[in-house]
Amino acid sequence: MDQAPINSSEIYSWLKKHICQELQNTKPDYDSEKMESICEIFSDDIDPFNKVALNLFDATSDKYKEKLFDEIQKITNDSDKKLEAYINFFVNKKLKNLIIVLDNCDKRNLEEQLLVFEGAN
Repeated sequence: MDQAPINSSEIYSWLKKHICQELQNTKPDYDSEKMESICEIFSDDIDPFNKVALNLFDATSDKYKEKLFDEIQKITNDSDKKLEAYINFFVNKKLKNLIIVLDNCDKRNLEEQLLVFEGAN
């Protein structure tokens, strides 16, 4: 937490981003930027999209690929959806428990420590 931003508008985004990175580190050989991986991680969002889109477009068509790209961009740019998908894929589907340990905020002043503790909560 030493490097966490100390303002309420940034700390939550920072935490979500770092939690996703750490979850991804639990499978170092897994390439989360491959198309198959993206579809696997975000399957709870992509599968419902495909149920509709594949009835309207051929899976090999440029239009379908464009719509799928737009949907993936929308999902991956939403930090809440991304965190939820990462927790589901890297933790829940592996039948594991998620434990998050946040440390190193004790050198900050009281107001900053309270913000960090609020973010942790």
